[in-house]
Amino acid sequence: MKKFIIYYIINYTVILLQINMFKAKQQFSLNLINIKCPYTLVKIKKITSIMKYGETLLIKTNNHLVITDIQVFCEFMKFNMIKKITNKSPYVCIIKKI
Repeated sequence: MKKFIIYYIINYTVILLQINMFKAKQQFSLNLINIKCPYTLVKIKKITSIMKYGETLLIKTNNHLVITDIQVFCEFMKFNMIKKITNKSPYVCIIKKI
């Protein structure tokens, strides 16, 4: 049991380090952990409406389907998905308004 907890903490720390690495590049952040559709898209639309061209948004979620919704949102609204991490939860992606 202790090995599992230590392993989980180590993996979570790596993910947090990756997230902190992205925070230097983003102007807005949105925490969508434990939030289901369609409310996730409503929150993304609300925050992207106040963004200026060239600004970025960091999105964290624990639902893999939200990442798929974000990809479709980016294609429809002409946003650019700069980076996404989908190998472990919390999933992280950065989108840019172009």
